[in-house]
Amino acid sequence: MNNTLKNILLVTGGLAAGVITGVLTAPKSGKETREDIMNKINELKARVDGLTGEARKNIEEKINSLKKSLSEMEIEIQ
Repeated sequence: MNNTLKNILLVTGGLAAGVITGVLTAPKSGKETREDIMNKINELKARVDGLTGEARKNIEEKINSLKKSLSEMEIEIQ
């Protein structure tokens, strides 16, 4: 993996972690928080659509993993 790809993954991971941390610390209900997280994930996916090649594939896999985890959390809470 080249340095550019690593840097893109690090920045994307940092952005995702920051967004999720910010949303989780906001004073909202669980349902609202999950909706906010899903919205932010979709925004991140839209940004990734501009990337190409291996970087895009890796980031899309991370985004799909986040969506799956969020869906599983929602099922467990209900």
